[in-house]
Amino acid sequence: MKRHFDKEKYNQRNKVETANSVIKRLMGNTIRSRKVKTQNRELEFKMIAYNAHRQAMNMGS
Repeated sequence: MKRHFDKEKYNQRNKVETANSVIKRLMGNTIRSRKVKTQNRELEFKMIAYNAHRQAMNMGS
């Protein structure tokens, strides 16, 4: 059975999954915070650190 899917959305999901994988490898795959508010803040900090890392890598090359 052939299924129809939107290739743009599929490719976007692929990019997101790749970014999540890279962040987990660089920053670890655990969250140490207990409360939801601080868990979200911890994830935000990981994203900021990841973006800073990417910027540093791009400036170096």
